[in-house]
Amino acid sequence: MQKKYSSKVNNFFTSTRKYIYKIKEKNFKTGDFFFLVLPWLLLASLLIVFPLILLFFYSFFDVTSSSFISLTMNNYGDFFSTFNMMQVLFTSLLVGIFTTMASLIFGYPIAYYLSNLKNKHKKSTFLILITMPIWINMLIRVLATQVIVQWIAPQIIGTYFGVILGMTYTFIPFMILPIYNSLNKRDRDLEKASKDLGASSMYTFWKITLPNSLNAIYSGSIMVLLPSMTSITVTRYMSGGSINNIGNILENLFVNSTSYTYGAAVAIITLIFMSVIIIVLRLMTKQKRAKKKEGSNE
Repeated sequence: MQKKYSSKVNNFFTSTRKYIYKIKEKNFKTGDFFFLVLPWLLLASLLIVFPLILLFFYSFFDVTSSSFISLTMNNYGDFFSTFNMMQVLFTSLLVGIFTTMASLIFGYPIAYYLSNLKNKHKKSTFLILITMPIWINMLIRVLATQVIVQWIAPQIIGTYFGVILGMTYTFIPFMILPIYNSLNKRDRDLEKASKDLGASSMYTFWKITLPNSLNAIYSGSIMVLLPSMTSITVTRYMSGGSINNIGNILENLFVNSTSYTYGAAVAIITLIFMSVIIIVLRLMTKQKRAKKKEGSNE
């Protein structure tokens, strides 16, 4: 009976594997994959696209008007005419940039070291230690960081340095992991060829290893920059409530007040602002890769 059961299981997995291979061989243009993508499209439309459309239209509403629906640009005008809001937005950007830089400076060497580890058990152990904080609730992690900082250097709490420190600790795994995946899959023969031709280890790193990991740096930077600009929890507890970012402002507008239309306008402006940042970073990455290809062709 056990042999029959095991043979049936093996036949099931074998047939499933063959079916998956057949699906992979089909062309996307024929629409064969549409039924697989359809649930995701419906879910994304319901939870992402539709709320964004509502938020966009709601940002033009005038709740002070006596009519049922009144469209206005006053919500956007109030934002750009308020110096404090502009200051909070650019301060959030600076905190995000410094957090991303700190995560890259400390995260890249860690990812590089892990990618060069030959002992698989050590590599797995380090990866578990890096990802383990992500398994814990973010509020608990931030509170633990706050307690440790208060023990070591209590004067840091309530400063931008303390906020950046908390942001870096919270989001640095999202910088390490994509860089590690890229470095772990890199073509090491190029590095060996460079050293065989007389290049130093530092020159090989700057000319071969680092340029080939630019896409991973871009992905990690986006995953660190955007949440660090809007993180409510880290800013609140690491600053002692004395510093606000754009996430705290949105929370106050939607939760602690009735300025929903103004909050919608601030959210749309923040979304556009972040989209511009993503596009700029992407263009910079493409430009560097294009320069690298031109240099290699010469």
